[in-house]
Amino acid sequence: MIRLDRPPGGVECLIMGDREVFLDWFNTTWRAAEDPLHDGDAGPRFTIWSEREPVTLFGLWFNATDPPATRAVFQRLAEIFEDNVSSAIDLVAADVSGDLAYTVHREITSTSIDGVPSDYVLRVTQVYRREDGEWKVVHRHGDRDPRRPDPHPQPSPSPRARRADTGRASVVSVIARKCRYVRVDELLRNGCPSTRRSYLQQLARA
Repeated sequence: MIRLDRPPGGVECLIMGDREVFLDWFNTTWRAAEDPLHDGDAGPRFTIWSEREPVTLFGLWFNATDPPATRAVFQRLAEIFEDNVSSAIDLVAADVSGDLAYTVHREITSTSIDGVPSDYVLRVTQVYRREDGEWKVVHRHGDRDPRRPDPHPQPSPSPRARRADTGRASVVSVIARKCRYVRVDELLRNGCPSTRRSYLQQLARA
């Protein structure tokens, strides 16, 4: 925050620096556009992403290297997500340099994927570009954070829980073989909705 001298009249003025202005946008405009995506609406996210190249996306399931492909990914995600329960952002680092900015943060989300409740944490790095005075996202890289969003320590798994983990691994392997996908992320990315739903439901029951 930049503090100005007290002007004649005695009213002290404060001017926000570039970083503070950017973080205000991040915590309001960007946040408000993210939640609807996990409820099946990609429209708000379209408004915060740039339509000017270069634009890149390395997501958990999908990748894109230009604005039209990025929009297509967001639309497909909106078709998968529904019934957003909660979301939170854990900002790790952020800075601004000229017309470029970045954030490193965790996204803690509870929603449904193809009708199956899912809680997960993503580790995300995003790059932003200021275009005509407005911040726009131009790059995103996200992967799954192995840590649980629950801040309380988790007890050691019981023998029954360990057997359940083995069952989940078997379910993943069997379904992947049946669908001829080597990796689970390939199955989620390329499988038809009914196949993804079957996988998620069986995984939840395992």
